[in-house]
Amino acid sequence: MEKDASDSPLAGIPALTATGFLRQNGVSWAGQLYQEAVPSQPLPIPLKLIPYYAWDNRGKSEMTVWMDLVG
Repeated sequence: MEKDASDSPLAGIPALTATGFLRQNGVSWAGQLYQEAVPSQPLPIPLKLIPYYAWDNRGKSEMTVWMDLVG
């Protein structure tokens, strides 16, 4: 766990950092409700997990509350 020491709105808030894996699917979902699942090599990406209470006053942005567990 680390604390953000910058001048950002999250300064001093503890956050978890980790490596996540992005499931890539090169098939477009445009106009489709269903399609075959195509296995692909996951891409490692950095994650920064911010406590829910600290996210609220940051302006309009995206937030994922639940993450898929692949095992």
